[in-house]
Amino acid sequence: MINTTDELIAYKELDTLLHSSLDTLPEKCRKIFYLSRFEHLSNIEIAERLNLSTRTVEWHISNALKHLRHTLEHVAIHAGIFLLFF
Repeated sequence: MINTTDELIAYKELDTLLHSSLDTLPEKCRKIFYLSRFEHLSNIEIAERLNLSTRTVEWHISNALKHLRHTLEHVAIHAGIFLLFF
């Protein structure tokens, strides 16, 4: 639950960063990730819907998570460096 204006701003910034990062993924990877995390479909449901193997779905989700982790780590490092100077 968001309690303060600062938390709301931080949430919106993080949400924007998340979606910007996801937009840089290849289309199939992005679609699979959205189905998994935002539409809450199981890997089997995604595989059936897109006519893929469940292993392929797992691989794309794993790659999307690695990409997001890398993006967020990169931003966190730069934010930490920024805060050191102010």
